[in-house]
Amino acid sequence: IFIPILFFAIGYDIILKIDAPYYYNVIFSLIAFVIASIINEKKYEELYKICFIYSHINILIIYLLSYSVSVTDYGLNIFYIIILMGVYLYSYRKFNNFKFFKLAVYFLFNILLLSIFNKLNATKEIKYLIPTITTIGLSIFEGIKNKDDDISGIYIIISEIVSYMYLCLIGKEFGIIVTLLFSAYLLIYNYYINREDDIINIVPLLGVIPYLFTYDNNEIFLLGIYLICFLPTTVLSILKKKINIYTIFSGIYLFIYALNSYINCYLIGLLFFGWSCIHIFYFENKKEKDIFKFLTFSSLLYLYSNLINDIELTEYTLFKFLGIIIFAILCIRKILINYIEEIDVIETITFIIIYLLAIASYSGETDGILFVLLIVGLVILSYIKKYGCLFLVSIGSILLNVFLLTREFWFSIPWWVYLLGIGSILIIFAIRNEAKEEKVNLGTIIKKIKDKVE
Repeated sequence: IFIPILFFAIGYDIILKIDAPYYYNVIFSLIAFVIASIINEKKYEELYKICFIYSHINILIIYLLSYSVSVTDYGLNIFYIIILMGVYLYSYRKFNNFKFFKLAVYFLFNILLLSIFNKLNATKEIKYLIPTITTIGLSIFEGIKNKDDDISGIYIIISEIVSYMYLCLIGKEFGIIVTLLFSAYLLIYNYYINREDDIINIVPLLGVIPYLFTYDNNEIFLLGIYLICFLPTTVLSILKKKINIYTIFSGIYLFIYALNSYINCYLIGLLFFGWSCIHIFYFENKKEKDIFKFLTFSSLLYLYSNLINDIELTEYTLFKFLGIIIFAILCIRKILINYIEEIDVIETITFIIIYLLAIASYSGETDGILFVLLIVGLVILSYIKKYGCLFLVSIGSILLNVFLLTREFWFSIPWWVYLLGIGSILIIFAIRNEAKEEKVNLGTIIKKIKDKVE
């Protein structure tokens, strides 16, 4: 066991002392591979295992560590990479298609392309395309030959992530166009190999987002990018008729587009309104429809808020809270009522908070009177629609507003008038209690009075 270890240790020591080029390490690893290939693996089992395992791992590690600092002759480098790929292919065939060897070949293929581009003196931006090129090639090969190979699928996903990382380094319009084309290819590829799980499409859908945040050179070009991302994902979302990965990402693309400061706020509101309405129309699940109803109501509130701000009506409490009140009524009576049994409690608390906030924001008596007129309208609406809690809370709000708006009058009344009023109320309660004891109701009293008058 220790003889081959001592052999390799002495060999590395010699290589280090003579300051040999990096490919001497590769050759040394190839020697171990040749030993493992020619000896009788049953007779020299321990030696075979050590040489085989050591050579395969060492080939990859030593090569990668040395390549980054020592390569000067790229033509020779290409030659050695092809030999190393042959080693792993040989082992892949010999050991019943053990996937580690295949993945090692795939990885070395990236290094091969890098060496070729270096030999051709390609620019740094072109080199960043290497992971993308290899990912496309490997996905085509694996998609045709091994549709159910999970290990290869995981490798391709990792390769996709690395590709997007390098594509972000390219920048400019060229990098964006390549990224979009790469994402489109991956989506088509996933569909071709019949991957039913949409989660697999997160990588290509997520890959374009960094450019949406960072690119700001050309507004028209950026608008085109958003349309290319937003429209197809929205169509795919609608076709599935339920919330899916495309629904989420179409919403994300729209939200990121809305973050741009130069975008008109009304355009943003209309886009969200249209996007939500389309999903309400095509989706079949009631809960999912209600989610988009909420988004529709929110977009309308956003449009209304911007409108009253632009025409300078926010100083009036009536207009400031009108949109909020309508939004609350729609959400409670069109959405929450389907899921919450104690909807009356929610409605009561909500409108108490809204009315108190409105009262606290009055700028004067005229402002308060205008808001009371709105509440009167809500009383009429709640009576017609049978919204009991809203009706009672609105009545209470009117009484509170009347008291607050006329408080100067009430504070000017002498104290004895209040005392007289309290005494009258007590007398009325006493009479009422006495009438109860005699089992006489109000109708009976009125009838007696009427009879006496007649």
